[in-house]
Amino acid sequence: MVIAGRLSDAALENLTAIAYSRVMDNASVSDRDVYLKAKLLIDEHGKDGARSHAAGRVQQLLAQNRMDEAMLWGRIQDAVDKMTAAPQKPKPLI
Repeated sequence: MVIAGRLSDAALENLTAIAYSRVMDNASVSDRDVYLKAKLLIDEHGKDGARSHAAGRVQQLLAQNRMDEAMLWGRIQDAVDKMTAAPQKPKPLI
């Protein structure tokens, strides 16, 4: 219910109860945001900790059947893996 242009407390509670997948799907999160979250995880948990945190989050969400969020965390996990991978030697041009 809208009260004088604002949402009532009951309406706000209903919005917070809506499942994540209904509010935002995986495709609406930009690659920039995914890499930013990966960077924050690496800064907070370190390289190995960020990898295991992201992998654990994916497993947890899959167990809860929250596929959209699991896919998003899978993208974050891939970004963490790419950002923490050992640098590759450049290939010769010729």
